[in-house]
Amino acid sequence: TIPNSVTEIKSYAFNHCSGFTGPLILTDSIIDIDDNAFYFCTSFNSLTLSNNVRHIGYLTFVRCDGFKSDLIIPRSVIDIEISAFSECPGFDGKLVIPDTFTRIENMLFQGCSGFTENLMIPNSVISIGKEILKVVLDLLEL
Repeated sequence: TIPNSVTEIKSYAFNHCSGFTGPLILTDSIIDIDDNAFYFCTSFNSLTLSNNVRHIGYLTFVRCDGFKSDLIIPRSVIDIEISAFSECPGFDGKLVIPDTFTRIENMLFQGCSGFTENLMIPNSVISIGKEILKVVLDLLEL
């Protein structure tokens, strides 16, 4: 659990971390998660994002394949950069994209094959990047 005094997680802060066996809980004080912050952290078993996070950087959670949970993007998120969740096949619940979201970036969920429910793309989305549908096409409910 990240303490409430932390508002930003800088680039590479937990890059290639291992040994954690519990959940990764990003408290509501966290507003910004920079590029590669949790790149290749394979041992966390679930992810809870801050309800106040506004920005998730490039390759932030790439290859974090230990998550066995839903992925719920909070309404506070303004942008998630390219490949932020790529190669995270462990998610085994639902993927929730808020109705405030406007863009789904290139390869955002590439290699995330474990989601179990239909993906609902909100009407607010005006742009879907390349190689996003290649991964989640079977989840789409049109």
